Amino acid sequence: MRGHIVTAIHSGLFFDIPSSTDIKKNMCIVFQDNDDELYSFIVDKVYDIESWPQNLYEPLPLNLANRWNAYADGVYRLDGRLVVILNKEKLLQELQEC
Repeated sequence: MRGHIVTAIHSGLFFDIPSSTDIKKNMCIVFQDNDDELYSFIVDKVYDIESWPQNLYEPLPLNLANRWNAYADGVYRLDGRLVVILNKEKLLQELQEC
């Protein structure tokens, strides 16, 4: 990453949700768009990198907040957790229109 300009997206601010105030403890998830631009999604914590069976994938719940609906494709319900699957193309399109 050294020598590259990376656009940082603070997930708490973008999705209007409470997040850690200690920026030193935040983590970054870096991804690249189709034009080779780099983006960093700043999150409070990364718990794990997991793969789940496709048969557990569900459409978005009707009661999901509109801000999430605009950028999500579906969810996984796992052990009392709701894992929202974000669509990076939708997210990046919004950022490029700003």
